[in-house]
Amino acid sequence: MKNSQMFADLWKYKDKKFYEQHPIIKIATEENEADYEIIFAFKSKIFYQDEKNVFRFYSYFDFKNEKQYNEYINNCKKIQLYDTGKTATYGDQLITLVTCEYSQENGRMVVVAKKMQ
Repeated sequence: MKNSQMFADLWKYKDKKFYEQHPIIKIATEENEADYEIIFAFKSKIFYQDEKNVFRFYSYFDFKNEKQYNEYINNCKKIQLYDTGKTATYGDQLITLVTCEYSQENGRMVVVAKKMQ
């Protein structure tokens, strides 16, 4: 990871100008391809268990209901590095891409995108 080979381009999304030039992520699998529109970029960290009242973005992976989905979206908005002018609504399919980020202990750079129709 420290040699910038895995997901290193995610670091570039710290800069709004980079986002403006690259607002779409293409995901290709053996079965299909899909475009995802970036809606949030933020720095966070992996929190210790005893840390309270923190947003553990990595705990959200299978939304059980609209309330949980909206909680995730609202927390992402609170910590986004800049406003993309984009958001998601319940039912939009999301991907969250994460890589290490070294400005803090256990730091992470996170990019959230929604599937384009």
